[in-house]
Formats: sequence, structure tokens, C-alpha cells
Amino acid sequence: MKSVECIEKEIVKLQEAVAALAQEFYETYRDYLDGLGQAVRQQLILASYNVCTQGYPANFLALSLSQQQALQKAIRTLANQTQESLQEILQKPDEWVAVSRASVLMSEGATPGDPVKESDQEQGEPQTTPASGALTPEDVIQWQETLEQEILYALRNASQDGNRLLQQAAILPKQLPEAFLQQVGKAEMVKMGASSPNLLNVLIEDPQKPASSEEDLEDPESLLQIIAIQLRLTDIEFANAALTLLRNKTRSLSARLKKLWQLYRRKSRERAIAQAQQAWQASWFED
Repeated sequence: MKSVECIEKEIVKLQEAVAALAQEFYETYRDYLDGLGQAVRQQLILASYNVCTQGYPANFLALSLSQQQALQKAIRTLANQTQESLQEILQKPDEWVAVSRASVLMSEGATPGDPVKESDQEQGEPQTTPASGALTPEDVIQWQETLEQEILYALRNASQDGNRLLQQAAILPKQLPEAFLQQVGKAEMVKMGASSPNLLNVLIEDPQKPASSEEDLEDPESLLQIIAIQLRLTDIEFANAALTLLRNKTRSLSARLKKLWQLYRRKSRERAIAQAQQAWQASWFED
């Protein structure tokens, strides 16, 4: 069994490798979110266009010119806000500051956990260092999972807000319940028909003609076909080669992180065993 000191040196090297990998993650996601924000802005506007011109052309033509322009302006504003929110994800949650700070420190040649210098604070960089003094693979895994969830939340919120704008403008049916709009964008959405990218094509029970039996559900007059915005990450990435390349890079980084995580767990266990053996020997004495 190696000594505790030897194992701890190996763990420090692993922590340095994790911090370097965290820097790569941060830079890759920064570029990814910048490109994703631009792509989502375009796709949200395109999906709105398709709903108005292919899904409900008669409803859009029924609007006056000023109403059409007001709807288009509201959609552009939402698209711009969604783009900004995606591009700002890295700076938003406090729990991500540790990863970004570790990346900055590593790029400057410092060791994770070093105190923040006044000159660093003047540069406007994050002020927090990892609480444990060093980054672990679990820290980066949690950071990435949280970031990916925030991306999905942003797409879901943009889909819901876009559909509300379309409903308020009398493009989508007014009788659509709020619960339906809240479900759009979630994976639980069922009964999807063939649809264009980032659009949901679904048949639902008409709220104004509730079915009283299973036979009624087979009556076309009791069903309502809905074509609505449903931004999907897979659709957006598929249409953008640069995003696809960056997504592939995040997968490669994740594979490297998994290997570091497995090695880190093994070394941590080795250290615990060595410390326990050392403690046993220190406390043992013959009767």
C-alpha cells in the first residue's frame, strides 16, 4: 500500500487535471451558448412564421396590418430576450462561479484554491474560489448537468411565451387551456404528429366540445388540431453545423471527465484505506 502522502500527491495532480478540463468545458460552452443563442433567435422567429402562415393562415390574415406588425415586434423582442438569456447562462448561477474561477486561475498559472488577488478583482472576474480549495470531478459534473437543465428551461420558456403571444393575437385558438401551453416544450407531450422542426402538431380534445364517451373521441368534430411552437434542442443543433461540432466536443469532454471521476474515486478510496491503516498502526499497542 502506498503512503498517504504519495496518494495525496496523485490526487492533487488529478485535481489539476480536473481544473484544466473545467477550463475547456467553460470555453466550449461559452462558444456553444453564443451560437445557440443566435440559432434559437432565428428558429423562434421561423417557427412563429410557420405557425402564422402554414398552421393558421386565415387567422393571421384576419389581423390588421398594425396587429400583424405588433405581433411580429413582440416575437422579435422575445427572440432577442431568449438569445440574451442563453448567452448569459454561464454568468447567472452562483454555484457555477467556482468552475469559472478555477478556469481563470489555471489559465493564469495559479493553483486551484489560491486566494484571489486584488488585481484579479479589478479585472471583473468572478470573486469566488472553490469552497473545498480544489475542484473535484463531481463539481464539474454537477455544473454541467445544471447548465444543460438551464438550456432546456430556456427553450421551454421561449416556446411557452411564444405560444402565449400567438394566442393573445388570436392566431392559436383562444379556448386552449393554460395547462396545455405550460406543457408545450416538455418531453411528456404525447400524440405528436408529423411536424416541421421546432413545431408541435397535435390533436387534443376540444375544450368547447368535451367528449362524454370513447366513441366521441373518435369524432373529428370533438378534436382540435393544434400547431404550436416547440423549440427542440435536437432540431436546432441539427440545422447548425457549428453547434453540432461544439456538442460533439462537449461529449468528448464528458467522456474524459468520466474517466477522471472513476480514477478520482479509486484514489480517494486508496487514501481512505491508507489513512485507516495508518490510524490503526498509530493506536495499536500490545497488552
